[in-house]
Amino acid sequence: MLTTIRVPLFVAVVGGCFVAACGGCGRSSDASVSIDENQMLAMRKPTAASAGGAAGGEVGSGWGTLKGKFTFAGNAPASGLLAGFDPNKDALCKIPVKDDSFVVDPSGKGIENVLLYVRAAPRVHPDFESAKPKEVLFDQKECRFLSRVFAQSIKDKYVILNSDDPAHNSNGDPGGGNPPYNALLSPKVGRFDYPGFKKAINTPYEVTCSIHPWMKAYHIARPDPYFAVTGKDGTFTIPQLPAGVDLEFQVWHEKGAAEKGGLVGKADGVTWTPAGRFKIKIPENGEATVNAVVEPSALAL
Repeated sequence: MLTTIRVPLFVAVVGGCFVAACGGCGRSSDASVSIDENQMLAMRKPTAASAGGAAGGEVGSGWGTLKGKFTFAGNAPASGLLAGFDPNKDALCKIPVKDDSFVVDPSGKGIENVLLYVRAAPRVHPDFESAKPKEVLFDQKECRFLSRVFAQSIKDKYVILNSDDPAHNSNGDPGGGNPPYNALLSPKVGRFDYPGFKKAINTPYEVTCSIHPWMKAYHIARPDPYFAVTGKDGTFTIPQLPAGVDLEFQVWHEKGAAEKGGLVGKADGVTWTPAGRFKIKIPENGEATVNAVVEPSALAL
């Protein structure tokens, strides 16, 4: 039976030098040495411990899916105008902009625009690693941003469009060594290509418009594809997660009462921290479900 022994890269290199020294520098040898290139590349990848993943360097095995829903325990708020909306600022802003800072589905009480993401993934699915970078489009129309909460991976290209009748001036400062931007966008055809993220963002930052001060959105860029923003009914799905290991998720909402917008909920089998985090283990080739109920006290309403 052939036994394969995996050793750290620096040991393999030192060991190789020792063999060369014993055989004499520059001399050929009758024994041939073969190198498994794929194995060497795998050895170069960081472990979970070095990447800030699961405790003890655990990485689990296989892949799975996390699904769920965020439901508000109180009454759905009345839908009014967005604070600061002023049609006198721009004659082209004819349609009143509704307040989308806290949106609850009246029928099922699902909370829209809840962001959740893995804080530190111990490994990433091969499909993500092999996928080519793509453009992710952040647009505006009717004097509002079309996405209140916008999430992407740092691998993809962040592009801001203006499909609106008036001009817009979209600006933001991601922080963490990522360059700020202040883009003047022409009506209908305006486009700004962000130069790229140097580092992942841990907390969403604000995107605003200097011309129309009521316009606001939140943007985050993560190092992997393990994030989701709840839809109109409060549901979400995150596929191809590392299975068989505890994953810690951060939950965020702009009205979250916890530090930096952390949102605390209640769900069977899941314990939240005061910062709006929970841990869960995804079954291999299966799925886990988190149906969270959010009390009014968890929101700064």
